Amino acid sequence: MILQRYPDATFEVGLGPDPEYLYLTAVVDTDDGDVFDLIAERLVEMDVEEDLPILVMPVRPAERLSVLPTAPGPSASDECGED
Repeated sequence: MILQRYPDATFEVGLGPDPEYLYLTAVVDTDDGDVFDLIAERLVEMDVEEDLPILVMPVRPAERLSVLPTAPGPSASDECGED
């Protein structure tokens, strides 16, 4: 499903803190919510009806993260109460 919408997506499968689940990291160049909207219903079906518990963790590619704007942090004058 993810590959149909995002053909450049890549995946890693591994174990996580809960050994009952299979952890799938999907590297996708989109917002996390977009991926969950796409697969949420199917994930529930696999878990409930097919007894295949999978947790999908969408992440953006490293190249995109390096160009995202960051929110400015507090300045030294903000911390000291100066205007």
